[in-house]
Parts: sequence; C-alpha cells; structure tokens
Amino acid sequence: MQIIGGEDFINWIKKSLLLLKIKSENEYCIIISYIGEIREWYRSGMEPYKSPPLLNLSRKTAFKSLTWCASSIAHDAYHSKLYHEYLSNQKEKKLQVPDNVWMGTEIELECIEFQIKVSKKIGATREEIKYLKSLDGTHWSIPDRDY
Repeated sequence: MQIIGGEDFINWIKKSLLLLKIKSENEYCIIISYIGEIREWYRSGMEPYKSPPLLNLSRKTAFKSLTWCASSIAHDAYHSKLYHEYLSNQKEKKLQVPDNVWMGTEIELECIEFQIKVSKKIGATREEIKYLKSLDGTHWSIPDRDY
C-alpha cells in the first residue's frame, strides 16, 4: 500500500495499519485488499473507482487518535469492498457501479457497524465507540463534513 503525505502523516498511518494488523487481522486483510493508496488530503473520503483504490484522509481524521485513524481506514475499506464485490460479480465489467451499492445512508450504517467491530478489537475508547453508535448514517450527505 502506498502512503502519500507529510512524514508525520506517513508514520501515523503506518502505526495505524500496524495496530490493525496486530489486533484485527481479518479486517486488516480487507483493508489491504481494497485500499491501494492512502493520501493526505484536505477532507476524507474513499475513491474505490480509482486504480489503485484511493483513500483520501484528512489530518483532522487521521490525528484525532490512533484508534480513530485505524477505524476510519477500516470504515472506508468497507465502502471499497462493497464497490469491488459488486464489480466482480458482474459479467459485463464495463458496467458502472450504482452509487447505492457502496454509498448512501444504509451503506454508511453498514460501514459504521464494521468500524465499531474493528474499534472494539483495537482498543478504541468508550467515547469513540459511543460516538459511532450515535451516528444515523446521514453524515455522508453533509457537504464538506469531515469527521
């Protein structure tokens, strides 16, 4: 996996990935299968249609805490997983993946559940898990929101 950004960002992402590898091995396999590049960016979001699949990660999200960073990576890997599983199940590979397959409120809730599962395994704080459980899946629709 390629990591692009400042030295502190790169080192932090490497620590997050190592935490995932050690504490959440099965989910780590999903992450490395469905994210090919992590880039420091002004806001966070997954671009699974890029080659390789690109996760843009803001400093605000990355540096909130090590466990938050790691669980956020897992969250977006799940979006990419849904996108690529749909694509691989299509006979005609040139079909466009419908948005509702990998994003939207219902999908966001699925990704949050995956994030909660990972958060528990990697030792996230009760506050982080409580916050995740409070989300209703609509935060994706708020322009320029970066959590």
